[in-house]
Amino acid sequence: MIVFVYILPYLILVPLLIGTTCSQNKRARIGFGCALGLACALIFEAAKMLERFNYNIWYSSATHSLIGATVEGLEGGRQQEVLAELKKVHAEMNVTYEKRGNYLQLAKDASERLKAAATK
Repeated sequence: MIVFVYILPYLILVPLLIGTTCSQNKRARIGFGCALGLACALIFEAAKMLERFNYNIWYSSATHSLIGATVEGLEGGRQQEVLAELKKVHAEMNVTYEKRGNYLQLAKDASERLKAAATK
């Protein structure tokens, strides 16, 4: 993964840049320049895709933990505690499209409180 993220883009971009700057043929320079621009765009899109995968696992792990703690609480007969905790998460949740918000921390805190209540 490290090779893909850190080294591969340079292995693609450096030869294209060298070809763009060092070629004596005008058509070759134009071709290398276009290929360089296309490679930059593709690397940018690949980076965005990897970031989305990171967000997906981020939300999935938080939700998995919260649902697991909720199920344990319901199976343990602590419906009122679970309901109160879920209402608290709902009230504190910051829903936004601009940034990730506070869901991860809320889900982790709620899971820990529900699990701690189960051991009491």
